[in-house]
Amino acid sequence: SGLVGGEGFILQKLEGDGMVFIHAGGTVIKRELRGERLRIDTGCVVAFTDGINFDIQAVPGLKSMFFGGEGMFLATLQGTGTVWIQSL
Repeated sequence: SGLVGGEGFILQKLEGDGMVFIHAGGTVIKRELRGERLRIDTGCVVAFTDGINFDIQAVPGLKSMFFGGEGMFLATLQGTGTVWIQSL
């Protein structure tokens, strides 16, 4: 867990057999990554599978930070696996 720019986030690992319900807002998009890198707003991350590395990075450049509309930090998801993101 952690706090980023006033926006809290919690990572929770789910594993095992059975069904799980995950709450998300807006449109949920399933994206398959094959060694690619995806940089999105931290609030848009819903879930990701093993094989995906998750990191939080500061937005480079003051102009992007203040006028980009995404805040000061972006989530970086990289590797091979499935990522679910929300439009919120």
